[in-house]
Amino acid sequence: MPRTITNLKTDIAGAIHGTNLNRITNTDQVIQRAADDFLLDLDPRETKRTTTLTSGTYDSTDDAWTYTLPADLKGTKVTYLAPTGTNTPIDNYRARFSKEFDLRRERETFTIESDGGTKTLRLSTGSDATTWELEYYSKYLFKSAADVWQEAVAEDSDILNLDTETYPLFFDKVMILLAPQLAGKDSAFDLKFYSDHYTNGVATYVSQNKSEAQRPQTIYYRQPFKPFRR
Repeated sequence: MPRTITNLKTDIAGAIHGTNLNRITNTDQVIQRAADDFLLDLDPRETKRTTTLTSGTYDSTDDAWTYTLPADLKGTKVTYLAPTGTNTPIDNYRARFSKEFDLRRERETFTIESDGGTKTLRLSTGSDATTWELEYYSKYLFKSAADVWQEAVAEDSDILNLDTETYPLFFDKVMILLAPQLAGKDSAFDLKFYSDHYTNGVATYVSQNKSEAQRPQTIYYRQPFKPFRR
């Protein structure tokens, strides 16, 4: 069952020992900060999205294609890139650091770059394809009731892009950030309880749900070509 911001606030109210939720300053802002911190610690499966890249530009000098990436791409966390349609194992493109990409320009590789806040994907390919299937982790942890993904909380009806395994962890993170506002005899206990629960929970989740994001690779050396001789 999808959980809304209303559900989250109800859960918070039930955990703050009778403190009125109205005493908390900028609850939505705390939730937003918790979302930012939470996404630094793990890549929830529920935040994976798929899109199609089109309208690329080809640079014959660099022999590379450039595509604009989705605004909600989380860092450089691409999990899969391939031509649209039926593919073979060779069509699973590999991430490279920008310098490595420029120096070697290997086929079936890509790099992600930022310029003026806009992220682009540069691609070296031997394929004739011009449209590409991109799977990635999103930095948008919320969506509207109309299913529009968004970075910030706008309404109490907004939905968290989390499931039963990850929602409790996010709740822990929210409670950690709320603890300083809940001054009282239980505040220190709550901070330790939720911090320990969160740390252990994230470790368990990450061990059982490895991030699928491609890590850029560097080729440190390459064996020189040696023709076969008898």
